[in-house]
Formats: sequence, structure tokens, C-alpha cells
Amino acid sequence: MIKKSNAIIGSFLVVIGILLGIMGTNIYNNIFFQDSIKNDQCKTTNNYSNIESLINIISKNSLYYENDTILLEGALRGMVEALDDPYSTFISEEEVIEFNNELENQKYGIGVSIQMNGNYPIVVHVYEDSPADKMGILVGDTIKTVDGIDIENMTLQEISELIKGEAGVKRSIGVYKDNPQDVSIIELTINLVKIKTVYYDHFLENNHHIGYLKIESFMNDTYDELVEAMTVLEEQGIEGLIIDVRDNPGGLLSSVTNVLDYFLNSDQAFMYSHNGTSEKAYYLGENNHVINYGIVILINERSASAAEVFAKAMQDLGNYDLIGTTTYGKGTMQGYYPIDINTTTMMVKLTTAKWLTSEKLWIQDIGISPTIEVDSPNYRDLLHINPYQVIKYDNVNEDIKDLQIFLKYQGYNIRTDGYFDINTKEALENYQRTKKIAATGEVDFLTAYNINIDIIEYKNNKNHDYQYQKAITYILNKLS
Repeated sequence: MIKKSNAIIGSFLVVIGILLGIMGTNIYNNIFFQDSIKNDQCKTTNNYSNIESLINIISKNSLYYENDTILLEGALRGMVEALDDPYSTFISEEEVIEFNNELENQKYGIGVSIQMNGNYPIVVHVYEDSPADKMGILVGDTIKTVDGIDIENMTLQEISELIKGEAGVKRSIGVYKDNPQDVSIIELTINLVKIKTVYYDHFLENNHHIGYLKIESFMNDTYDELVEAMTVLEEQGIEGLIIDVRDNPGGLLSSVTNVLDYFLNSDQAFMYSHNGTSEKAYYLGENNHVINYGIVILINERSASAAEVFAKAMQDLGNYDLIGTTTYGKGTMQGYYPIDINTTTMMVKLTTAKWLTSEKLWIQDIGISPTIEVDSPNYRDLLHINPYQVIKYDNVNEDIKDLQIFLKYQGYNIRTDGYFDINTKEALENYQRTKKIAATGEVDFLTAYNINIDIIEYKNNKNHDYQYQKAITYILNKLS
């Protein structure tokens, strides 16, 4: 049985894979770096001559030799891997282009985020104004073919490789909703997809104006997006603000500095760096923006690096509380350096320093603890239902367990151990009746489609987000 994975990190990588091309590194490998890039030239040594000699030997004798470029990249990549640092990586010419696009949040693709669901990927997000959005691909759709190729049981990276391409490339995407035999072929043209790093909302709660600001990452455009969002929120006369950096993997040092400068007025260093020989203090600018409302920050175990810098500085310099769970705990900084060999543009990312909090604490592998601990939303264990598995009475498997957990969330008092008993059957029949579909007590494609749509909607409903609800209560208590 092929088990699906609905992890947030997995979903993120697919977004990058389809829109940009997977860089082949863990999400936390690209999360806090200095903007300045040095142009130091590589030093020619006898060791480099040894590399040339080995390439020559391989090219003349190896059965598997293809070309010198592959060997050179392999040698460079191996040298970086020898550092045994998960955050130091060699970046090829193609990956450099992708990296630059990522900094600008300019990604070329069709504009969807997908997660594997058994044999095929399900669409969990469609980006506004993207090719997919304009051509009618919807959340809950299942992708079955790419340019006529059936992608059954392919990995997310393999699917990404089929879909990605340069601007103007045509793609035929076959999708279905609740019947795999009823596939719609949607013709798309790969184009630039602008993915925002800041989202915001405003609402009234007990006659109080509350603002919500979600910062997805700290990239080049983040500060401009922030100012635009906060201008709207402040014009609404917000009395409290929730800043959400949960699942934020970090980003640029300059970006997080500018964002902090918007909310904080302090001449105290908000962080330090230490490269092993010297220490450097980092200070805010002189924005002097006036904050006349309360703020609380949401964090979780996937808030990392620059997001941790932000959260800790807001806590230490602004006396703002943190709600959620302990953060990831990445306490190092990376720098990017070009490699100039044979006029080919390649780069290396190296860990250059530790970063320390304003109190000179190193959070590596420790993270930042919240002032108010609230567990992550328990709906993380809600997984999409795979209709290609047998899900019916008197069977046992993991997909039945996923179904039972979903039905439990719907209010049915049933077991959740993966055995499909009579109570599970009756609960499923009742659910099917509420959806006005045949109450067979078995999961067919139509039933799975309805369940998966409900799961996506459930996860997007802030009423089910314990940390968010605690933040609302916190702000209202401060205002009362």
C-alpha cells in the first residue's frame, strides 16, 4: 500500500517543485542568510590539479563517463558535503536561477500546491491569478495526467519535473473530481506566478477591531507587502494585532530587520552574530512608526531561523507575548558565494556564523519557548482519503483509520484503530446522507472527493485553530 503524506513541508516543496523546480534540499536549508554576496575567487592549488587529473582519468577509462561538467559539479558538491553541515550546499547554474527567482517570489509554473493522496496528487491550493486559477483548476481536483502521461504512483519530484518549464511552455493537465474515468484535459501555459509572503485580515470581535497578519517568509518584497497590509489594517482602527509566523522557514536578514523596524522602536541590538573570532551587533533603523495597539505573535515548531529572530526580538525588545509551541531551533546564518569557473555561474551556500538573541543566547536545537503554550491544531492528523484503497466493512488498513479520524472530527463516536466495524459503517452512511450521495457505507470516489473537500475546508477554518483562538482571547482580555 502506498501511503500518502500531507505534511506541510511536503506541500511546500511541491509548490516550489511545480512552480520553480525542486532545489533538492530540505526546506530549512534555505532559511536565514545575509543579502550581501562576496565575489572571492577560488584559489588554484595543487589539489585542484589533482581534481583535473582525476577527471582526465575518468573521462578516458570509465564506462559511465558522460561529460566533464557532470564530474566537475560532482567534485564541487562533494567538497561542500565534506563539511558535514546540513545547511551548506553546492548550487548548480540551474539552481542559481531558481534561487534568484525564489528571493523575488517569482516562480514559473501553473500555480498549484499539491499533496500525494494514494496513487495521484490532490490539489490543496490554487494561487490567485495563476494559469491554473484562470483555467478552472480547483482545490480538491486530482491530477491524473501531464501531457498525456499517466502519473500514477509517481513521486512528487517526478511530477514536478513533468510540469515545470520556462514561461510560454504549453502543458496539458488531466484532472478529475469524483470519477477517475471522467478526466478533463485543461490546456495551460506556464507563466510567472507571484506568490505573496504577507496575507492579512480584519474583523470585529466583541465590537473590537482585530487585525491578523500572516508572514509566510522574509523575502525581498515582504516589507513592501507588510506596509501595504498594515496601512489597510491601521486605517480600520485596529485595537489589537495577531502576527502569525507559524510554518515560516525564515529568509533574508535585511527583510526581517525591516519588518522588525516597522513594529519596534529601540536602540538595543536585536541580535548578534559570531563567526568564531568576532562578534557583530545588529540594530534597527529609525522608522519610528507609532504602534498604538496590542500585538501577540503566533509561533510553532516550524517557525525557523529568521522567523525565530523576529519572534524573539518582538518578545525581548517589544515585550510582546508569544503563543504556540517551541520553535524549530536554527541558530546559524548562511552566506551565498559565486563560484567563477569557466564562466559558468555556480554558487556555494556556507554556514558563516551563529546568530544570538538580544540576550546573547544561542537557540540551536533548542528553539524559542512561547510565553503562552498552546498545542498545534490537532487537525494535523487529518489526512486525505485515498479512494484507490479498499475502505469498507470488516477490513483493516491505515486508510480506514484516516476515515475514522475524519468521522470523529465530524462528531461521530467511533473507534480510530483502522478496523471498519458496524459503527464506522453507520457513521459513514450518515455522512453520505448529509452530502446527499448514495449511503452505501463504503468509500467510493464520490465519497472520497466530498471528504477531501471537507478536510481542506476544516483545516482552513480558523475556528478549529486552537492557537489562533487563544490569541483572540488574549487580545480581548487585554482590551477589557
